[in-house]
Amino acid sequence: MDTPASARASGMRTIYLPSVFNDDVYSTLQLAIQDSRGENLVVDATYLDVIDARLIALLRRAMSALKADHHSLTVVKTFGVGGTPTLVTVSELAVA
Repeated sequence: MDTPASARASGMRTIYLPSVFNDDVYSTLQLAIQDSRGENLVVDATYLDVIDARLIALLRRAMSALKADHHSLTVVKTFGVGGTPTLVTVSELAVA
């Protein structure tokens, strides 16, 4: 995966993060979050190798903004092949 992909389903949008988080992905993610206003948002970090402080700050801002709009942002990560996506709180994310 080179860029985040997203899919919409019944008022919920899922954004899949690629393995490398760079400036282009950051900008694309910001736009995707802005476009998700009015929807619940899931960010899937399964493929992401390293989660940096900039990403955590962006996710925290997005969580606050969506909560103010009575929507949610959740982060999930699947561990192991064929595993079930697990809810991850922003505070649990490892920072590089």
